[in-house]
Order: sequence, then C-alpha cells, then structure tokens
Amino acid sequence: MNAQNKQVTKVKILIQNVVQMVIVFILNNINKKCTLVSKNGQYVNLTRKTLNGQFVTQQSIHFNTYQIIGRRNDDGGYLITWDDNSKQIQIRRYQEQ
Repeated sequence: MNAQNKQVTKVKILIQNVVQMVIVFILNNINKKCTLVSKNGQYVNLTRKTLNGQFVTQQSIHFNTYQIIGRRNDDGGYLITWDDNSKQIQIRRYQEQ
C-alpha cells in the first residue's frame, strides 16, 4: 500500500517453480520486515522487497510433496510448516541478511 495516497499498488513478483496445483498455505506478509511467504507447488518461497521496490526471492524451500501447510508467526520471526512427506511440524527461525 502506498503510504502517501493510501492506494494499493499492483506489482509483479517472479515466482520460481510454478505449479498449477494449490494446497492450503496461508499467504503471509510481514510489513515491518518487508517479506512475503508463499507456497507454490512443492516449494515455500520467502520473498523480500528491496529498497528500490523490487521483489526478490531470498529462499525457496523444497518439501518434495504438494501437501504443505504453514504460516509465519505475527512478528515474522518463525516459519512453522507441516508437510505430508515428513509428517512433522518444522519450525524455522528467520535471520536477517
């Protein structure tokens, strides 16, 4: 959202490993960290907004299954996932680069 005019701006984000099959995964945006977490196929993508307004995929996590459920906690410090392949809850800590 543009802070000046309070309008939403449409942007394109390059997503790697595009697959048409969709399984529930909560799209999660953390504004103060300028990051977005999304699921596409067998991948969970961590995307960051750069200073010039571009979106860059920082990391793609491959789960080797389409059955992935997850989200980040409210402050964006942790990514919590469950997948059908490992059948485990996995918790990953976010580290600034």
